[in-house]
Amino acid sequence: MYHETYGPHEFVVLCPSNQAWQRRLIDAAVWMVRSYGATGIYLDQLGSAEPFACFDPEHSHTDIGLFNQGYMRVLDEVLTKIRAINPRAFLMIENCGDVYGSWVWGNLTWNGEDYDEFYNMYKYTFPEYVQVNMVNPRRNLEGEAREARLHADLNRALMLGSVFWLGMDKVTSLSESERAYVDAAVALRARLTPLFGGGVFADSEGVVACSSGVKVAAWRVSGCGNGVAYVVVNASRAKGAWIELALDAVDAVSAADPGTTDFTLLGIDGTTSRLPVGEPACDVIRVELPECEVCVLSRGLAL
Repeated sequence: MYHETYGPHEFVVLCPSNQAWQRRLIDAAVWMVRSYGATGIYLDQLGSAEPFACFDPEHSHTDIGLFNQGYMRVLDEVLTKIRAINPRAFLMIENCGDVYGSWVWGNLTWNGEDYDEFYNMYKYTFPEYVQVNMVNPRRNLEGEAREARLHADLNRALMLGSVFWLGMDKVTSLSESERAYVDAAVALRARLTPLFGGGVFADSEGVVACSSGVKVAAWRVSGCGNGVAYVVVNASRAKGAWIELALDAVDAVSAADPGTTDFTLLGIDGTTSRLPVGEPACDVIRVELPECEVCVLSRGLAL
């Protein structure tokens, strides 16, 4: 048997390829939706747990290595049954797995490169996958270090268009300045929901260069409401910060709507303004940034 320990709790890892355990998982999920009106079901560790081989001769599976196929059956049956109860029901799992993606609405990808390293690459490869990032204050940090890490986690989640995993019990421990930034980030994330829902994450496409310490994520919307947006993080709020964008990355938007030669600027404080842009040089547009930790530059979009 495989034992795992979380804090004071120790438990045995059960076999997802065994029909008896599958039935228990499926029944519990369906019961939550039917009896309590749950909209979503979160299956912890499903995309994260180590795929152990199972040698139990009494189990229903025919091979020792059907770990992920067992979970695929669970996901398929759970989603089918809960959507028969509520067509808007959804599934979410811990971490990611492309074999599970067709059944899953969201993937909890934690909040640190110590665990997950390739946020941008995965989002760029699978832009339709929703990432859910933990943005809770770090328990192993205090004071300025904790606040700086909180800002960094929130900022990365905003760039990726991730859903925030923020425990309501954690909010009470925040300092006044931490709480103010969390509130601002949550409000900005809510305002950007149409962009993240209808757009495609393009990572650094069209970004030629940026000043030291600045990070940029491009988002593109095609079809009705064609446009482009750049989520920009200037963590130090440096004066004179800038980004340079390839003219062809934004030129199509401007050609479709001659009134969009400037960018619309949306700050994390909720304010909006027009941001004039100078003449391009060598097919590159240089944009001077405000002294704002996070802002969104857009053309052809109403944010």
